[in-house]
Amino acid sequence: MTSPFDDLPRVGGSNLPLPWRHRRYWPGFREHRYNLQILLAPSGTGANQGRGAAVRSIARAQPLDARNGGSGMAVPPTVQALEKARHFWDTILEHQELRCIYSGELMSPDYDLDHFLPWSFVTHDLIWNLVPAPRSINIQKAAAIPKLALYLPGFVDQHYRALPLVKEALNTGHGARQRALEAAIQEYATLFKMPIADLFQLASDRFAELLSTEIHAQTDLARRLSFETDWVWHRCSLES
Repeated sequence: MTSPFDDLPRVGGSNLPLPWRHRRYWPGFREHRYNLQILLAPSGTGANQGRGAAVRSIARAQPLDARNGGSGMAVPPTVQALEKARHFWDTILEHQELRCIYSGELMSPDYDLDHFLPWSFVTHDLIWNLVPAPRSINIQKAAAIPKLALYLPGFVDQHYRALPLVKEALNTGHGARQRALEAAIQEYATLFKMPIADLFQLASDRFAELLSTEIHAQTDLARRLSFETDWVWHRCSLES
């Protein structure tokens, strides 16, 4: 009897499957990931429908071949890949102070960009999953998913409060930053399946519902795939 897991690469010819954190660098990962997501996606209505939608959104977020020269292997983000998001958050930081959603400390212009859902899970750099964080915290968090009860409300609020500032900047900007902001706003609109004009009209509770639903659904899938969840920031002795 065959299993959906039979085609996984093995470690050194043994019967041990390749660890999850390495499988996305296997050339056959994309096809296997699709099959596994079909296997894991619950059927039904309500919350289960949301989880199934999250599986599909991960699969279509950024095709691997489009981002890595056709090799079929995921490539970690680079400074260039995050340039759009840095334009976005630089725009916000120029108009209002930003605080780290994990520690509450004021952000400086040399912030890191944290993938709220780890890049090793989502394999994309879409703006709705990125948030400024101090480098030390970004390193400490690594590939974990934060404890949603503690950090998701602040994450969502920071994104929502950014929208009016970006809207204003779109009316006055130009050049590379203008193009980056336009692309970033389109990523929200694509996620929420609505025109950009409607995006800017969203009430805070509706925005929170849409983004939180996506994050919760994808976190549920990540947990079933053995990603670390419920990460909580602790001040390291070196930071004291």
